[in-house]
Amino acid sequence: MKGKSCNKSGRVNHFAKVCLEGRFKQPAATKKTKAVKQLVPEKRRSADGGTEEGRYTWHAKDEEEEDILVISFACGRQQKRHPTPVCTLDIMGTTATALIITGASVNVIYDVLYNLLSPRPLMTPCTTKIYTYDGCDPLPLRRAIVVTVTRHGRSIKYKFHVAKGDRGTLLGCHIAEDLELAFFVQQVHETHADTY
Repeated sequence: MKGKSCNKSGRVNHFAKVCLEGRFKQPAATKKTKAVKQLVPEKRRSADGGTEEGRYTWHAKDEEEEDILVISFACGRQQKRHPTPVCTLDIMGTTATALIITGASVNVIYDVLYNLLSPRPLMTPCTTKIYTYDGCDPLPLRRAIVVTVTRHGRSIKYKFHVAKGDRGTLLGCHIAEDLELAFFVQQVHETHADTY
């Protein structure tokens, strides 16, 4: 067609369907795709008693095979069969098992664990609403407390929200990183909100 340009080569007077541009070139190498890969866990000795821990790492890569997000967490021997990010820690002298949620920015304990703490920390009012990933209603929060959390000799004071019931202890990304339970190699961005 006179005066029309080819969408493939940009030359005039022919269509892309009959264009010879690139027909004799070698086929491109395998197409790069976005992928999330689980690496083989590393073995290392923990600081408290020589028990081995596994370190699990997930990578999200872009088209150029560059890491856009890397999440790594440590699991004790118990979790090697089921790599759920669970750890044991000490909250004001009380041993607790906690689930690490790297996508959360808050920490939650429930009434049952709060009642075991001695002396019980002072509760302060909180207006934060916390939702589960699949929930429509917020968690039934009582109040907030600040407690000392210890793991492998490292003690840190953190704010926890106390919820009604007994569903375990949840650790957010900040405390998990400070206790060296999760490592964020490359952080994409961070947002702040009143609702989590």
